[in-house]
Amino acid sequence: MRNVIQNLPEQQGFRHLPEMMHSCQYLRADVIFGSPKLDCLGNGICKIVNYTNSKPIQLGKDCKRAPAFLHSNHNGSILQLLLFRELVCLNVYKNHLRSGVFDMSSACFVDAELSAELGLNSRVLAPGKYDIVEKGNCFYINIQVQ
Repeated sequence: MRNVIQNLPEQQGFRHLPEMMHSCQYLRADVIFGSPKLDCLGNGICKIVNYTNSKPIQLGKDCKRAPAFLHSNHNGSILQLLLFRELVCLNVYKNHLRSGVFDMSSACFVDAELSAELGLNSRVLAPGKYDIVEKGNCFYINIQVQ
């Protein structure tokens, strides 16, 4: 796996690491929020971009993306997103995270290479409403893989 992070070093700016990150492998990527059907407007995940292929994140008020750490659970049937609060811009927080429910209005297709690296059962993330668990400085979202 090319962008696997087993232990995030503190010097990378990630304080207060969740305990579970020390025992699992996470893949670093950028999540672009919005609906793929609405040209990345609206709710959900428009696309997930492998970290090596992404542009630097701009934390301005109109941003639509955030760095995330991805992990596959339940034999590839769940994609877990881990977002650090300090790396999420105000726009993403207000429009996608603050309600406690992550609304994916349409399916999101994950790139084949990323899906294989994560060990997902499918390349399709199912539309639906997903609980957002906030612990410390992190948001966790478990998304069903179709």
